[in-house]
Amino acid sequence: MWGIMPGVVAISSKFDLFFVNSLHLPPNSGMIFHILIMAFLLVAAIKFSRNSENNAKNGLLAIAALFFTGIWVVSGSAIVNILVLAAVAGAIWFYIAKDRVVLSTMLTSILVIMIGYSSMAIIVIRSSASTPLNEDNPSNPLRFSISLTGNSMAKDRFSGDNIIMLRCLIIRTARQYMHLKRVNM
Repeated sequence: MWGIMPGVVAISSKFDLFFVNSLHLPPNSGMIFHILIMAFLLVAAIKFSRNSENNAKNGLLAIAALFFTGIWVVSGSAIVNILVLAAVAGAIWFYIAKDRVVLSTMLTSILVIMIGYSSMAIIVIRSSASTPLNEDNPSNPLRFSISLTGNSMAKDRFSGDNIIMLRCLIIRTARQYMHLKRVNM
């Protein structure tokens, strides 16, 4: 599931950045639009893969649906992501020519996985409510993708040279504690 959840969040954050910065719409509007498009395309692709004999229409709908799920976003490299997208598109065309039932089953499985991962929307909703314990503040898709991939600010803060400062702080605090403990005895 490594490709699906970070991929959905990455695409959703791109939509949100475009909607907020270019179209001047409120925050999370791009995320809502992305989720609606993705749900429509997945349902349409499943419906047409079961009922339609037109392989071109079935393939285009399935590829568009999988594009919006972000299953192809597996790294930070655009070349690798394009290669994965081409491999996914090739697999779709192969399964359309072979058997539409397999394609329908794959799309239905991805839809069920997306429904299961929809519970992660609670993280963004809860963060938007400004609760007291709100680590990394994942209140929008961009911040959520940062906290989801593990690039949190705490890790950036205590990396490299700063880790030495953190160790010195821990040692100094431990020495002060030991000194206080000896004084009170």
